[in-house]
Amino acid sequence: MEIINYLIKCKNVERLSGKFKHRGYNLLEHQYLVGMLFRHFASIEDVPYDIRVWDIILKHDIVETVTQDLVFPVKNFNKKTKKFWEEIEKEILSEHPKLFMYSNDYMKKALTEGQYNLFKVCDLLDLWIFCKQEIQFGNNSKDMNDVVKKCEELILGKFKSVNKFMANFIADDYV
Repeated sequence: MEIINYLIKCKNVERLSGKFKHRGYNLLEHQYLVGMLFRHFASIEDVPYDIRVWDIILKHDIVETVTQDLVFPVKNFNKKTKKFWEEIEKEILSEHPKLFMYSNDYMKKALTEGQYNLFKVCDLLDLWIFCKQEIQFGNNSKDMNDVVKKCEELILGKFKSVNKFMANFIADDYV
């Protein structure tokens, strides 16, 4: 029951906090789409997985129901900040042991290298899709364009099928 309570709370955690958005972008929607993207691209890229792996991916950000969505530039300001945030997250997780299996540390150990790499790409791909759609809706802000560029830097070249999808993506087709 406790995990279900955390999942329900995911609907209330807004992603891209501090950024102007035309639409809502909550954690539950994000996790679901990342899971579905992972399934799709795993089948194309021949990345095997089982239900346990998919469960972890579907709930990969559930920890943020406790920590909230700390923005990427803050989490990754520098190595020192990143290390401190990781320590804070570990301390918080010690109070919420049922969430430990959704921590980044656990995921790195529980997933194969191929699964983890594809998961990370799908995680960023969902963000990229959201931002491309925001731009299509007229939110052509520097913030949205910067996020798109950063995602592209981190995604492109990792998986051929994802590259192909991105090259052919037209936000209008998915609205």
